[in-house]
Amino acid sequence: MIKDQQIYRLYGFYQDIKEKAFVVLLQKFLMQNQKILILMPDKSLTEELDLFLWAYEPTSFLPHGYEDKTHAIHCPIWLTWEAENLNQAENLVLYHCQNTFKDISCFNSITEVFDINDHSFVKQAEKRAKKNLNLKRKTQYYRQLKNGSWTLHSFT
Repeated sequence: MIKDQQIYRLYGFYQDIKEKAFVVLLQKFLMQNQKILILMPDKSLTEELDLFLWAYEPTSFLPHGYEDKTHAIHCPIWLTWEAENLNQAENLVLYHCQNTFKDISCFNSITEVFDINDHSFVKQAEKRAKKNLNLKRKTQYYRQLKNGSWTLHSFT
């Protein structure tokens, strides 16, 4: 059963999706004391994001993990390429990949982040968003403009 208030969001980035906007998105979830599961397309991208989150800003840290599954439950942010909610996250972030979970009802929100320059991926993401809209999920689509600002994109 899908949660009544489940939100489906798309974020299309023009800039490198690991830049400040993505970190800010993660920080917003953490400020609400909500755990995040970031699903990646493969292990190498997971390792790349892990390194980025360790080093993105020398004076701060985003608490996360990805290798030691025995400690996953204690990680506010869990990075994975497998469809397992090991940290019991309330929020699923799809990092330039499609959802592979059979049941998404345990998540308060599903957020897709992707490079807006990948036109075939954008078309598929927009189709998924329209499907979620048809399922009566609250659906939002934010697109980054070339100047770095954001706009709420409407479906026509």
